[in-house]
Amino acid sequence: MNRRVTPDDILTLKENEVFVFPTSLSGKHVNIYAMLAQLRFGARYGKAFGWQGKTFAIPTVDETMEHRLSVPKIKRYIDKFYEEAERAKGRIFYVAGFDAGNIGSWPTRTIAPFFKECAKLENVYLPEKIWEHID
Repeated sequence: MNRRVTPDDILTLKENEVFVFPTSLSGKHVNIYAMLAQLRFGARYGKAFGWQGKTFAIPTVDETMEHRLSVPKIKRYIDKFYEEAERAKGRIFYVAGFDAGNIGSWPTRTIAPFFKECAKLENVYLPEKIWEHID
């Protein structure tokens, strides 16, 4: 599979680029990727899923940010992201790491298989750590 790797140091985005980041069900953007999305790319505090400015949010933890979402729930959110990315072929999606280090964040080996279908889309870029678990 052709590896399209998310750059490690995204500080700006071109017109057609989208930053995909993990957040909580309450849209509290407190992990490093979510804060970057909010401060630089237009993510809105309090919005948990979907398009926000030049970003796309995917909730991975509950409202309290203390517990991971269930496997079926997080898989459903990533599947919905896949549908959006598939429809938006003119955009490039840079998926951030989902192991952001906060309470309830997902280990890469667990979350990576959920992105297997996304990896087939030419407009989706994934972190190297995710690629290592799905190639």
